[in-house]
Amino acid sequence: MCGACGGGVVRGPWEDAVAPRGPRQLGERAAALESLCAPLRWRVRPFGAAGFTVTTATGAGRTAAGVDDVTAAAVAAGLPVDAAAGAWPDDEALSAAAAVVRLSVLVAAGSGAELHGPVPAGLVVAHVHGAAVRVVRRDGGFAVRRARPAAPTSTPAGAPRATS
Repeated sequence: MCGACGGGVVRGPWEDAVAPRGPRQLGERAAALESLCAPLRWRVRPFGAAGFTVTTATGAGRTAAGVDDVTAAAVAAGLPVDAAAGAWPDDEALSAAAAVVRLSVLVAAGSGAELHGPVPAGLVVAHVHGAAVRVVRRDGGFAVRRARPAAPTSTPAGAPRATS
C-alpha cells in the first residue's frame, strides 16, 4: 500500500523491469534518447529519479516522466522513424538503454517489435506506450526485432479456394 495516498502498489516504468533504475542507467537512457533525437536537434538530460528534460532546437524545454514520453513527443515532432529503423540490424547487440529506446520509438511509431535479451526471469510482456510487447529471454546483449507481418489466413479475393 502506498504511504502517501493509501492506494495500491504502484509499478515503476516498464524500462525499469528491463534494467534496474539508477543514476547511471538514467544517464545511459538520456544519451540513447539524445542520439535518437539528433535529427530533431533535441538535447535530453536525466531529471529526477526516472525522468528527463528535453530541450528542443529552439531552446524550448519540457520535462518527461520516462522514455515513452520522450519518444512519443519525438514521433509527433516528425522524427523519421522508418528511415532510422530500416538501418538497424535485427540481431545487433545493444546496451539495455539503447534497446529500451529503440523499442519505445518503434511502438510509438506504430510498428510492432519484440525485445530480446538477458531480461529478468518471468518478464514476458512489457507494456510500452500501453501496448503489450513480447519479451524473449536470451543470453548475450539486447536486440530489438521488428515484428514480422503475419501470413494471410484467408483466401485473397479472386483466388480459387483450396480443396482437399
